[in-house]
This record gives sequence, C-alpha cells and structure tokens, in this order.
Amino acid sequence: MNLKSIVNSLMGSISYILYSNDVDYCFMIDCGYSEQLFPMLDKLGKRVKAVFLTHAHYDHIYGLNALLEYSPSTLVFTNKEGLDALVDTKKNFSKYHPDLTPFVFKYPENAKIMDEGEYPLFDGERLRAVYTPGHDVTSFSFIIDDKLFTGDAYIPGIRTVATFPRSNKKDAVISLDFLKRLEAEGYVVCPGHYINKCFSK
Repeated sequence: MNLKSIVNSLMGSISYILYSNDVDYCFMIDCGYSEQLFPMLDKLGKRVKAVFLTHAHYDHIYGLNALLEYSPSTLVFTNKEGLDALVDTKKNFSKYHPDLTPFVFKYPENAKIMDEGEYPLFDGERLRAVYTPGHDVTSFSFIIDDKLFTGDAYIPGIRTVATFPRSNKKDAVISLDFLKRLEAEGYVVCPGHYINKCFSK
C-alpha cells in the first residue's frame, strides 16, 4: 500500500489517500477541503472507492460534496451518529464557523454505517476500524499495516480536546491510553492534523 497525505485549508486537518499501483481505485481517510485533492487523484489515475471518516467534524468532511461530484460512486463510512452529523450543521460545527457556508452532505445515499471490524482494501490488505470516542461520539481510528490513523483522538504533543457537546472526557482518556499503547508497540501515528512524519507529499 502507498500513502499520500494532503494538508487541508481548514484547520490544518489532513486527508490521506491510500492506493496500490495494481488497481485503478484508492481509498481515503477523511476528506477536508483542499484544492490539491483532484490534481493528485488525476496524477495518480485513481478513483476514490470509499472514504473512512475518523470523525464527522467539518474540517474533516468539508470536501465530501465536491468529491462526490467528481466521483459519484464513492461511499462514505461513519457510524450512526456520524450519519446524523453529516447533515446537521450544529453537530458537524460548520454552523459556527463565520467564514464558511454551513456544510450539509448532499449524498446521504452514499453514506454507510461503519462498525468496528475489518474492511477489505487491496489484495490481501485490510483496514481495521476501532471505535475511539471521547473527542466526539463519531470518532474512529484505523489500523492498516504499521500505520495508525487517529483523527483527533490522539495528536502527539497536543492535548485531546474533549469539551464539545458530544465529547466525553472519560472516554477520551481511555481512547488516548489505547492509542498510545499501540504507538508504543511500534505503530506509526498518522494524526488528523499536521504534526508528524507520516507524510509523503
């Protein structure tokens, strides 16, 4: 599996593109807004088969409508609470950003409920989805090979924010402890905002 990462224009969030040279499709983890995305996909020659959301806050989902216009068959995976947040500007927080048009996902039929478990990617490679609430009730982390995609549940060097209406401080501590244990075992943390070495532009 190959990995590309894009720093989005909103809040420095990160979108990750997972691809193989052997197939014409790819997967994404999160889809914030970035003008770099479509030129990169065109350069790679890949269509986006699915997006796995680490959580449904606006800075991680704001590019989804544009992506679905570009790639109408793309599926979006999140949990039930995430499905609600995709179409609720209060729950995804876009309502409170003064410089943004509030975000409502225009393609709810493409959104699928995600549970903990494994999802096939490329031949022999799978994504493991782990529920890591605390920052938000929609928060998931993903394990692929030696990579650990943590969203905002764990950003090394930055305290996990657990003060939003759908946050839970106790869950945040439990999730953070779990993710740090995985990091100590050798997994490379790929967080939801730009800070670390899990990058290849």
